[in-house]
Amino acid sequence: MMESNLPDLCDHFEKERVQPQSYLFKWVLTLYTNVINLDAASRVWDLFFLDGDIILYKAAIGTYSRDINELLALLKLKQEELLQMDLEGIMKNLSNLNDVPLIIRKS
Repeated sequence: MMESNLPDLCDHFEKERVQPQSYLFKWVLTLYTNVINLDAASRVWDLFFLDGDIILYKAAIGTYSRDINELLALLKLKQEELLQMDLEGIMKNLSNLNDVPLIIRKS
């Protein structure tokens, strides 16, 4: 999704060796610990221990697919800033995005 929507940023992340798992995992953990109800979160965590971290991403995309565009919009807003950063700066910036849980909570 990022490659087709933000190709310059995607290329820069590849050049800097930024792996999506490095920043998405924290976002997804925030989603499952602060946003969805306890019953749903418990079910997802059970599947996490059974199938691994891929289930977190699959469930997030299935549950919050309409928010993906908002997440891409957030990255687009930060694109110029991120394009100037090295790996360390990118990771620090992406792991401290306080806007992500707020975007998801709006739904």
